[in-house]
Amino acid sequence: MKNRIIAMLMVIVMTISLVPSMLLNASAADVSQPTFSVESTWAVAGSTIEVHVNIDNNPGLYGATLNISWSEGLTLVDAENGSVFNGLAFQEPSRYQSTGTNFLWYGTNLREVQDGTVLKLTFQVADDVLPTSRLTVNISGKGLTDINDREIIANYVPGNIRVIDYLPGDTTSDGEITTAD
Repeated sequence: MKNRIIAMLMVIVMTISLVPSMLLNASAADVSQPTFSVESTWAVAGSTIEVHVNIDNNPGLYGATLNISWSEGLTLVDAENGSVFNGLAFQEPSRYQSTGTNFLWYGTNLREVQDGTVLKLTFQVADDVLPTSRLTVNISGKGLTDINDREIIANYVPGNIRVIDYLPGDTTSDGEITTAD
């Protein structure tokens, strides 16, 4: 009889001790951090390439500053606002610096919260970049806020541009993909 009472008390104590951790896990699952990622792709030396910066798990950002920097061998020639921050004012920098260029969005009228492309970057790959080189495009951020001006913490994933010396699908090596390939 004494053993049954002790066993029952142990079951009750163990059950009660699990309740707070279940509640914590449920509330933590409701809040997801956004992730900004730079697309990884390939390019031929001397060409231009468009690289997208995307967001996943967008909580409804109403303000953001993203800092983009890139490897030597790349030159940023253009930047265009993506479709995700529709309704937010976009401030493009007056010049692009490889050490870090800031792109700024701030709230005016956010129409829809969605995941997808935040920024479209166009890079010129230098003629003298060696094939098999991997050129990195880094991303970081600050000043991420929601509509209530609460700070949002995000994850950041850099991307790579792999330099190749062939055109995938061009079996004749004439620089074009045709029916002859």
